[in-house]
Amino acid sequence: MDELKEAIDANVDVIVFDNQLPQTIRKWKEMVPAHVKVEASGGISLSTIASFKGCGADFLSMGELTNEVEPLDISFLVKNAVKAEF
Repeated sequence: MDELKEAIDANVDVIVFDNQLPQTIRKWKEMVPAHVKVEASGGISLSTIASFKGCGADFLSMGELTNEVEPLDISFLVKNAVKAEF
């Protein structure tokens, strides 16, 4: 709560509520000025994301989307391409 008040007093653009329950975010969002965006992060997964509906956050971050992803190496050649000289 002290950090939330400190962020509001600092006139920040975005406040991140990390590892908070949706009902806590809903309660805290009421104290945040309308011009400040709120992001919910931490503990949000495919199985929990529905519970964050209506919590008031402007953005949701979900690490599960990228934590387990393996990169795909894609390359291609363009026939008759002209290499630009800079």
